[in-house]
Amino acid sequence: MTSDELCTALLETFDGFVPHPLVIAAAVVDGDECVTAVSPDKHATGRFEIGSIGKTMTVTALSSLVLDGTLSLGDEIGRWFEVGTNSDITLRQLATHTAGLPRLAPNHADHESDQDDPYRCYGPEQAEAGLRAATRGDGSRQYSNFGIQLLGLVVVRATGLDYDDALRERLWGPLGMPATSVTGRQHPIVQGYAGERPVPPWQGLLPGPGLLTSTIADMTAYLRAVISPSDAPVGAAISHAIEHDLGWASTPDGWFWHNGRTAGGKTMLMAGPQARRGAVALTNSGGLEELDHAVALAARGKDPRPARPVPVGPDFDEVIQSVVQELVANDWVALRSRMPDSMREALTVELLAGAWSNTMGERGELESSTTRSVVRISGAVRADIHLTFSQGEGSARAQFDDERNLIGIQID
Repeated sequence: MTSDELCTALLETFDGFVPHPLVIAAAVVDGDECVTAVSPDKHATGRFEIGSIGKTMTVTALSSLVLDGTLSLGDEIGRWFEVGTNSDITLRQLATHTAGLPRLAPNHADHESDQDDPYRCYGPEQAEAGLRAATRGDGSRQYSNFGIQLLGLVVVRATGLDYDDALRERLWGPLGMPATSVTGRQHPIVQGYAGERPVPPWQGLLPGPGLLTSTIADMTAYLRAVISPSDAPVGAAISHAIEHDLGWASTPDGWFWHNGRTAGGKTMLMAGPQARRGAVALTNSGGLEELDHAVALAARGKDPRPARPVPVGPDFDEVIQSVVQELVANDWVALRSRMPDSMREALTVELLAGAWSNTMGERGELESSTTRSVVRISGAVRADIHLTFSQGEGSARAQFDDERNLIGIQID
């Protein structure tokens, strides 16, 4: 497919798929050729929340500071914060998610006044208190928004600038990204949706993890810079971040990617420097998880439309209900028996029980469940299940192969 066809196909993939007015902007790069498209086209200059793609920008700013000698990846965070026993965490560990920090700070919920905007009231003082109270894991890779909140704050303190000005000086300005900013600094923002419900954009006092907005024009400039970093300082910073495994996720064959999600937005960027190809898409749909697969296909020059899920008939209902019952009963032996041998070897009963307890322990007893959707995508069946507890809510995502083996389960 040509770049034009791929870009058009990205817009078409989710047409009529979500229960709200979908706005989607996409770009496909193939060597020196670049094509962008937006639907509806009246939003051609619209600003979208980019979510955790912003993490890659935070680590690029870190790399810029390392290259000019202001910081070192081995610097300990105690240089910047009064955090007691956790002062030996290094900037490299924060940037690679290997500091052992939790996804959110232990005191985050104490300052979360609005579920639709959970980061608004969490600032530097709260982050330092959270770090002092944090219990660290074993140092294996553990994705942490909290860690990148701290890293963004280091960038602020090292430069003496606020985050927006620091990123504009180090990244957005040199790349020609004038419409990218901390959320709330520039308006209007394309209205985002969580399901059918319009939601406000996420804002916050620590924007490092991705409380940013951007346009498809700006994100195309960023994509091109990641595919082919220049010899300028900003290109060197991008290369440094990639070479040192800072922030980006990667595939075994040399592609780099990051996605983003807020309550009202879903984004994905994938770049292949060796192939000189890539794609990026921005949407106003917080639940559009399938976007990742679609963009990955388009980036590699493949038709993205197979990423659109296909509804599944009632033949999986009994299997899904059985899985829910086993979750309710904490019957990890039965749940594990549904898995193929390779998964059973990796996921012990103790690991499953611990994951459930760590995620759901503060929400009380599970009272009911509702299957939100069952779809077939990429050769697997995926079920999304809403869970209602006596003291809160949660969700589970189960994936099955064609033989009805449980091949994946995620609990939030």
